[in-house]
Amino acid sequence: MRLLHFSIFIFLLFESKSCQNNTARPLIRVGIAAALKTQNGSIGWGYTGGAVPLALQYLKGHGYLKDFDFEFHVEYTECDLSTVVKAGVSFMKTNDYDVVIGPPCAPALKMMGTLSTLYKKPVLGWGFVTESEFSDMSRFPYVTSVLPSSET
Repeated sequence: MRLLHFSIFIFLLFESKSCQNNTARPLIRVGIAAALKTQNGSIGWGYTGGAVPLALQYLKGHGYLKDFDFEFHVEYTECDLSTVVKAGVSFMKTNDYDVVIGPPCAPALKMMGTLSTLYKKPVLGWGFVTESEFSDMSRFPYVTSVLPSSET
């Protein structure tokens, strides 16, 4: 189910994306706000980060993302709000990434979600982010999550 949500999110996000690199395939730039030491046994990037290339391989193998190239940049925010703001501004404003994944903690995702509204960039929440307020489309129109809340 999580993979289906991620697949739909990526497909809808980049369905009409124009070509940005020198090859015939569009480049999708992804910023990842990760936690390396915070709850390492469950949401730590060392434990969960391998899922990203596996998901891409699976989706490409099933014909969904085969016409796209991806570039990833990971910032270790450790769910710290000031570090999340720094990473979010870097991803969304300074470097103009196409999409942001994370951070995996609810308070930090609220901050990233607020930035996503300001800069109109999609954010994919993962980890411990099941709060129902992320379903408020007027507050977080660019945020989606791999885990559903009770109000989605």
